[in-house]
Amino acid sequence: SDVVMRFCLTHIRTYTHRDVLGRQSMISWWHGKGGLIDYSDPDALHWWHSQMDKAISLGIDGWKCDGTDPYILELVFAFGKKGLVTRKQYSDAYYGDFFDYTRQKLGKDRLIMSRPVDGFDFIFLDYSPRHVVLSGWVGDQDPTFQGLQDALKRYLQSAWQGYANFGSDIGGYRSGDGVLGRSKELLVRWAQLGAFSPLMENGGNKEHRPWKFDDNNQTLNIYKKFVDIHYQLVDYLLTVGSEAYEHNKSSILPLAKHESLIEKLIDDFKPDTYNYLLGPNILVAPIISNSSTVTIEFPAGNSWVYWFNHSAVHQGGTKAEFNNIPLEEFPVFFKNGTFLPLRVTQATPLLGRAGFTGYQLWSVHSPTPSSTPLSSFIRREGGPGVQITHWWPSGNCLSINITAHPNLNSVVEVQGLKQRHELKEAKVLTASKQWVSIPRATSIDELKQNEPSYHIQKCNISQHYTLYVHLQLLVGCSVQFCFTVL
Repeated sequence: SDVVMRFCLTHIRTYTHRDVLGRQSMISWWHGKGGLIDYSDPDALHWWHSQMDKAISLGIDGWKCDGTDPYILELVFAFGKKGLVTRKQYSDAYYGDFFDYTRQKLGKDRLIMSRPVDGFDFIFLDYSPRHVVLSGWVGDQDPTFQGLQDALKRYLQSAWQGYANFGSDIGGYRSGDGVLGRSKELLVRWAQLGAFSPLMENGGNKEHRPWKFDDNNQTLNIYKKFVDIHYQLVDYLLTVGSEAYEHNKSSILPLAKHESLIEKLIDDFKPDTYNYLLGPNILVAPIISNSSTVTIEFPAGNSWVYWFNHSAVHQGGTKAEFNNIPLEEFPVFFKNGTFLPLRVTQATPLLGRAGFTGYQLWSVHSPTPSSTPLSSFIRREGGPGVQITHWWPSGNCLSINITAHPNLNSVVEVQGLKQRHELKEAKVLTASKQWVSIPRATSIDELKQNEPSYHIQKCNISQHYTLYVHLQLLVGCSVQFCFTVL
């Protein structure tokens, strides 16, 4: 109402920043006129929190804090109750207060969505303070492959600045030509990038619904496939993202060089590659044009397995060009010899059957031959983390140990063994610290429901074995498997 508007304008004029002449000043932004709250004024902050409380009382999960903070530059020199306020000081106060006050009121599981690094005119700005970006997005891009490259430039800049987790608007936020506003190929390639980003989100102007881009559901089916992959990665992303946040680094490690001042400041810089590591074990090579061709220089020190064809293994330190990549695939590789934790989803039946949704699949290709135990740790929401360790006590024996979790059913998948292997023994560690062998079931249906048992299934692919171990109700019990060469 007009009364409410007049009331708000009165407070905006009272509690906002002043210009160099001491005048309470309004700024122009994309929704018209407004004022920027003076966070250094206790009265202004109290009034603003009373406005926030109306939404907080609904039990919200958080806020999207859009990039209005650079508009303080319209004042040239902005002054608050405590003196001069720089652009960075205002940004830190704006994002920080939304983040801190909401968590103070509702708990530490609340967050905000805000920009890490984004372009402003022709330069890059670090918008948010790092500690508030549990999950951010890199601003608004055009719905073109150039727009996708612009998003990736912001990926690189955000990672170099040490922001932990972020993603981009699939298909580009801005509006493009035609009824749809973007091409089918762009939407698919951007969605695939999103699946292998810490944040996968879709939204913006004109059409973003994948079922609107063709009549045969190809786009929809590909989109669903990669959404499912993103859900499979939830524990990996939680682990990588948490560790990045705690150590002031990024989940994404760009493989591009970052040496010159121009690359650090100017929006029009041209990196030598957009490829990056997602955590330590996944290599992503985005498709940045409609040509479906990418060049990949595989990081040295390991070999890399193609996500969509596990028989394709590439040596680290080599360079290869990949042409005519099918629309259903995306150039992603995982590190050979290390365990990759994947959450089994409803859309991906395991062992040829449904019913395993939520199980943890521990997948490894060619386990690293080491007599020294090699460990991987994953975090799980709602409980402690889980550690998986593997080693070769002798040249022909592979041992795998998974620590206890009160709520976790596991499947171990061992691929790429150079010799035929068989499971020699499976055992659990009891509360009395005794290792006790568990029985083998002749089929999945015979697995015991309330006590440990296991079933091994050999897939049709040569030298590809999948072991299923039932761990339900084994609170406090670790499990160990030992494979030997036949």
